Amino acid sequence: MFDYIVCFYFGERRVKITNSLLLSDRYLFVKKHLDFIKNNEIVLNDINNVVLVINNSNDDDLESVTNIKNEYSFSDKIIIIGRGNSNYSYGAWNESLIRQINLNTSSSHAFLCEDDYIPCDNNFHKKFIEFFNSDVIYVCQLFMNNHAAISNGFINYEIIKNYYNNTKQLFVLNNNSDYHNAERNQMNFLNNFKDYKCIDICEKYYSRFLCAKENIKIYGNTNGEELIKPILE
Repeated sequence: MFDYIVCFYFGERRVKITNSLLLSDRYLFVKKHLDFIKNNEIVLNDINNVVLVINNSNDDDLESVTNIKNEYSFSDKIIIIGRGNSNYSYGAWNESLIRQINLNTSSSHAFLCEDDYIPCDNNFHKKFIEFFNSDVIYVCQLFMNNHAAISNGFINYEIIKNYYNNTKQLFVLNNNSDYHNAERNQMNFLNNFKDYKCIDICEKYYSRFLCAKENIKIYGNTNGEELIKPILE
């Protein structure tokens, strides 16, 4: 069992494709993620909680997302968290994981995702989790230059629970809302866990990355499957 945690942001993005999609439907990405879960019985049966974290949230957004949530048969599994925009997706994931730890989640892993990427394989969670061993804390789409360059992936609850219960802290973040400074969180994110490995899925699977300049870069094994894809329409 796993927790499905997604960070949402409804403001302006650097990527024009993403901006245009959100202008057509502000809550498109929320619906896309919930529809993916709804339409995939294997995924739905293996999920304990779906955590929708809204950065830079306001009351209207929280009400609208709550109304969308209530349209789904698994709404009892869906948790909505509103917060400021500090530390971007890393801050959202940090806050959500601490919440789940404090609630004593029974999940073995958590899936951490940015809103404009979505799983595209019914067994994506099992394929990520197969990469874990006792030395691995995090399996992302792409690990490059000593950080999770495409950070969507899975984290091991057992390791982070033990650390948090002893220290009452989790990840190293720089507490900044400026975009360029917040990018440093990619380097800082797992600094408290240097005894463990962060790895990626590149040897077996491939990943597409949507660049700010609108082009797609492909990483990993192009003969393999794609497990998570950018939302382009």
